Parts: sequence; structure tokens; C-alpha cells
Amino acid sequence: MKKKYSARKKSLPNTHLLNYFKCVPDLYLQQQSYPDPTRLPNESPIYHSTKSPTGLRLGLDIRYDHYKLRRGNCNDIWEIAMKSRGTKGIYIGDDALVEFATINYYISQWQDAKWEAINIPVEHKLDRHWIIIVLIGLVKQIPLQFYDKQEPISGTSISEIKLPPKPQKSSEFANVYTPDRDKGVAIRFNKSVKLGIDVAVDFAQLNLISAVASSIKHLPVDYTGKSITIVSSPDFEGVANTIVKLLMAFVCQMEVHIADSPPSFDTDITTLPESQASLTDLSWRQNIKLYFLGLGIFESDKLVYVYSPISHPQLTSSQLNHLRIVTNSHVIREYCTYNILGPILTTDYYEYRTYTRQFGVMPQSLEMKVNNLNANGIGNLLIRGYTIGKSTNYLKGEVAKEPNSNGEGDGFMPVNIRGKFGADGCLYMI
Repeated sequence: MKKKYSARKKSLPNTHLLNYFKCVPDLYLQQQSYPDPTRLPNESPIYHSTKSPTGLRLGLDIRYDHYKLRRGNCNDIWEIAMKSRGTKGIYIGDDALVEFATINYYISQWQDAKWEAINIPVEHKLDRHWIIIVLIGLVKQIPLQFYDKQEPISGTSISEIKLPPKPQKSSEFANVYTPDRDKGVAIRFNKSVKLGIDVAVDFAQLNLISAVASSIKHLPVDYTGKSITIVSSPDFEGVANTIVKLLMAFVCQMEVHIADSPPSFDTDITTLPESQASLTDLSWRQNIKLYFLGLGIFESDKLVYVYSPISHPQLTSSQLNHLRIVTNSHVIREYCTYNILGPILTTDYYEYRTYTRQFGVMPQSLEMKVNNLNANGIGNLLIRGYTIGKSTNYLKGEVAKEPNSNGEGDGFMPVNIRGKFGADGCLYMI
């Protein structure tokens, strides 16, 4: 008996030591969202993000006139970039720096009513011209119309817009606030669904600012003043991710790198499509780190965002753990779709658990539920919130009449996803 008692006493300090080195307590990942106390028949409760306990995150909540608060717009974000004491521009491609002062000069040269809208194909390379034109559109409130198959009839093609060959530099940006600065379409996605069926999705300033705010508030650590590499993909999800992360970097005053090839993960943050998340073989040291990661023990100051189309994500949670070790970074998985800015589902910064199903939690600017539940609690996903665009469907060029598919009048939009909420507050997709 004495020998058994001694063995138990020796195991206790080891257990305490293991818990001490864990990134977060075990309970942390078991409470990733919270449900309403009530629910409708044949529906799950409405789930909310634990990172925004007072309600949906609406915007940046910036101060002006010494005491007043408002939500913010793209002009405010550009003002923050111009006042940055650290980075002074954007590195594009082979580290060619495009200074903020140069971009600001181009913005100042824009003339009222010069362009009705700017048409940009989604597969357009993220070069110097793309970056400057997109920022002109966002700051000057010119709708950016991205398209995949057929260019919109209205608007000016990005290829027809010529910038002055000898740019100057301007460090002054007058940001005089008026309510009109918060209004209007910032981005429009023109997507061809199938032959004769198209959809146009309009994103207002509010949608964009809420997506940026949600991305920043999702992080439990402060990345202000750090560096970020943005790798895009030639689709609507890639365009949306690039713009949201670029504006997020401006707010956090990060050093920004735009890359069109697999990154080296040298910067503090890297964001890339899952198609470019290459997984190399692990060394014996890395396999030891992978073992401890499975116990919740992992330490790094770096972060990798991996975004996937929610319709057909490929990487498993085990492969994401592999990527954490290969890049020595925390990994946030973001599930994206074309009619929402920012992710529709995302994983936690400290997530390391491995499951066969795809899973994630809602960002702070969305709330969700599932309805039409079967015997196993699996149902159809419904969402509402501030990052959802306004969609208009077209049938052979004519606006199609859309029935109210939800019918409850509570503002929830159906998504073509089936799943079930787990006890940890995550949605597990089927």
C-alpha cells in the first residue's frame, strides 16, 4: 500500500506541471460560443461569439472630436495608415516598396465623378497597379466591381485606368467626417453561378469595417506594429480576404508584404489559401513538438491564417497541426464564401484538437443557428449579422424574384451547409 501511495504522489506534480505549460486551460476550448436560453421548435438556439459578449460587433468604434464614438469607414482606416510611425508603405512582389505617401498622392489626384465604378477581374494579379486602384476606390468611395466571367456593363476597367507616370509624394490627408462617408457600396462581387444565372453581392462600408474589426478582436494577442504577408487566390474568397487583411494591417500599423507565390513564413503573420499550405516531412524534433501540441503545449509568437472555401475545404485538423509545427506558428482556419466579408466560420487561435469533421465557430459580427433538425440534431445553417452582403440574383439578365426561404422574419439567411453544434459551441459540418 505504501508503494502505491508513493506512486500517486509522484504523478500529481507531473499533472500540475503539464497543465502549467498548456497554452490555455482545457475548459477554454470547451466554451467557444454561447447559446440563447430560448429556441424555436425544430431549431437549435441562436449561438453568439464569446469574444463579443454584449452583442454583434458592428465596427471599429473609433473616437473623434475628443469624446464621441462612431463605427468608422475606409477614410478613417487610411488616416490611421498615413499616421503610422512605423511602416511607411506596402512591399509588393519582390519587396518593391510602394510608399503610403505615393499612394496618397494618387488618391489626392482623383477627380469627382471621374469613374462611376471600377471593374476588376478576380484573377487580376495583385501588383502595384491593383493595390493603388483598390485603395483609391475604397478611400474615394468608388464601387469596386469584381467579376469572374463577364465584365459589368457599367464602370471603367482597371486596365483602362492610367496612373501618372511620375508620381509625387503627399503626406497630408484631410479626413473631414460627414455621414456620407459611412454610406454607399464599397465592393460588389459579380459572380456567374451557371449558364444564364448570375448573382451580384453588394458590400457596404459597414460590412467591410465590421469584418476588419472582427478579425482584429478575434486575436487574443496584440499584433500591433508587427509584419504580415498576404498571399491571395484568383477567386472571390481570395479578393475578400486580401482586402480585409490589408485594412486590418493598416489599423494595426503592420508592415505589409503582398506575395503571389508560396511564402517563407518569415513575417509575424501569414495569410494564404489552403492550396498553398504545403506540408513537408517532420524531423524527429518536430515530431516531438507535434506530440506536445496534441497535449495542448505549444509556444510561438507567429500566426498563419489558412482560408478555405466553405463548400469544399480540404485540409483536415490533423494536417493543420502538421502546418503549425512546420511553420512554428499558431494557425487560424477560416471558412469563406463569396457573399460574406471575412470568414463565415473560424477556428480559435489556440485550437489544436483533431477531429475528422470540419468545424469552427462564428466570428463576432455573425450569429447563427440550425433548423429542420433531424433525430441526431443535424440541420441547415442559418446566419445573420453585419458582414453579409446584399445579394441580387439575375436570370438571363433580369432580376429574379426571391421567395423568403426562412419565413420567420428574424433576418436569418440560409446557407447551403448542414451541421450540428457541439457541446463546445463549435459548428461541426457534415
